[in-house]
Amino acid sequence: MSIPQPSTPLPRPKVHPLPVGKKLVRFYNPLRQNWNTGRYYGPIRDQRFDHHPSPKGDSYPESVWYSSGSLIGAVAESFGRTGLLDQNCGRRICTVELSVPFDVVDFCGVGPRRLGLDQQICTTTNYRATQEWARALYLQFFDLVGIRWRGRQASSENVVLTDRADLATLVLLSDHEISETAVWPRIANAARKCKIRTV
Repeated sequence: MSIPQPSTPLPRPKVHPLPVGKKLVRFYNPLRQNWNTGRYYGPIRDQRFDHHPSPKGDSYPESVWYSSGSLIGAVAESFGRTGLLDQNCGRRICTVELSVPFDVVDFCGVGPRRLGLDQQICTTTNYRATQEWARALYLQFFDLVGIRWRGRQASSENVVLTDRADLATLVLLSDHEISETAVWPRIANAARKCKIRTV
């Protein structure tokens, strides 16, 4: 079953309010961005909800900031496709907390059905279709600042925030290079649970 194209206008999607105090975990490459900086370059072929316009390129100010509600979710979504996690790859892991609430599209549970979709939107590898939906939602609902969904790698809660979310309001709780002894054992344990090889 294929994913239908989004209509114009779309019905109002189900909304999930991310509350103050909500914690999110994120892996990032410090050579490309800071912990609270969105990615302007896109859309990238295998990034589910990149809403950047085509063709691929720097689409400032439109950006995405991917995260997960748990460590195992962040590991699974960041490294599950390749099945490999290199301790010395230079990635960093941060945990942040929301200091203001964010309203996001809710694709968990029956949320997609309000738009004539099902959970395929969260599990398909037809990323061109999922990005088309992300773009349509971004263009039609200016008050919503991202999308929440359950990932295909570990059924974990994931959140992508767009440039409409004020990332400067995020509170940094921790920020480590993944090879540090303070975090690597827990990261490696999460990878083992996800059957991701570590080196």
